[in-house]
Amino acid sequence: MTQDLPPQALGRPAAPRSVLAATAGLVVPGLGLAIRGDLSAGLLTLAAVVHCAALGTCSLAALASRGDVPKDAVATAWTALQSGILSPQAAMMWVLAVSLHLWAAWSAYTAGAAKDVHAPAAPH
Repeated sequence: MTQDLPPQALGRPAAPRSVLAATAGLVVPGLGLAIRGDLSAGLLTLAAVVHCAALGTCSLAALASRGDVPKDAVATAWTALQSGILSPQAAMMWVLAVSLHLWAAWSAYTAGAAKDVHAPAAPH
């Protein structure tokens, strides 16, 4: 039963590879999963995050290009959302993109930690 728990739950520090995978996953969505050996999940996560972020950005850029919106109001998504320029759907795309990005980094960390527990000890 204790073999299924990550090392942090057992009071042991995380292995450097788990920390590396999580850090890489925070820098590039899905990279941590790819480092841990799940290339298909890493590529799928990267595609999903880029797609959601692009949909959120395109809807904001389309409003700005119509000329209905002053250029300074489109400076950030937050000011656009507050002023009613950004639709809730576009905001949800950004929330989904950030959520997927953070989930992928956490997944790479916890999956890596579980693999590190099951890995055989290096010979001395």
